[in-house]
Amino acid sequence: MRMVIPASSSNYEMMRRAIADCGCFVISSMFDPSAIARIRDRVDFVARAWDYMIKKGYTSDVKDYVDGPFQAGHLPETDIDVEETWADLATGSAFDEIATKVFGSTTRGYAVRRSTLGNKQNPLEFHQDAFFIGSEPWFNFWTPLQDCGVDAPSLEVVVRSGAPVFTHADCCQADRMRSYIERTYGLDSFWTPKLRAGDALVFTSMLFHRTQQISTNKTRYSLELRGPIKDRTLAIVNVPNEWDKIVPQLLS
Repeated sequence: MRMVIPASSSNYEMMRRAIADCGCFVISSMFDPSAIARIRDRVDFVARAWDYMIKKGYTSDVKDYVDGPFQAGHLPETDIDVEETWADLATGSAFDEIATKVFGSTTRGYAVRRSTLGNKQNPLEFHQDAFFIGSEPWFNFWTPLQDCGVDAPSLEVVVRSGAPVFTHADCCQADRMRSYIERTYGLDSFWTPKLRAGDALVFTSMLFHRTQQISTNKTRYSLELRGPIKDRTLAIVNVPNEWDKIVPQLLS
C-alpha cells in the first residue's frame, strides 16, 4: 500500500494508518510552490558560494565539515536565512497541524541537501536515520525543492521496513545491506515516488531509504524537516512499542 494524500484532506487518521501500515506516505501540495522556489534560490546561492570557497581554499578552518557532511551532500542550513525559510514554509501551509495531529509535535529544525557533488550524482545508499538520531523514532517531511523522480533523483524508500536499526558502518556496505533488505522485505517493497516541488514524502527514522539511482547529473535540492515523535500511542510498522530499547546493531 502506497498512500498519496492531499494536504487539504485533513484525514489525519489515514496518515496515522499509513505510518502504522507502511512507515511512510506522500502529502501532495504540502507547501506553496512559489515559496519553495524562493527557498531553492537561496539554497542554490549558498551551494555555489561554498563550491567557490572550497575551490579557492577558503575553508581550511572548517575542514571537518567539508570532509564530512559536505561530501555527503549537506549544506549548512545556518547560511540559508532560517527565519525567512520558515516563514515561507509556514505561511498558508498545514504543516504544523499535520505534524502535531499525526506525530504529537511539530518542528523548526531542518537540514538541506543536494544530490550532486562536483557536477556528478552523489547518491546515499540505503540507511535509516535512526543510526544518528537515536532509538526514539523521529519523523521526516522530506521536501524536494523541484520536481523529482524523472530527471532529478527522488528518494527510494522500503515500504514496511523498520527495526532493527543498523549502524553507519553496516550501511556503508551497500551490497550486503541491499541483500538484507531484499531478503527481509522483498523487491516489491521498493517505492520511488515522483514528487512535485511542494510535495512531501513523510517517513519515520526507522524506514530504510536511499537516493534514487539515476543517470542524469541534474542537481536536486531538498529539505528534511525532522522532529521527534511524541505521541506514544502512534503505531509504527516493524517498530516495537519499547522504542527506547532499540539500539543500533551490526549486520550479521
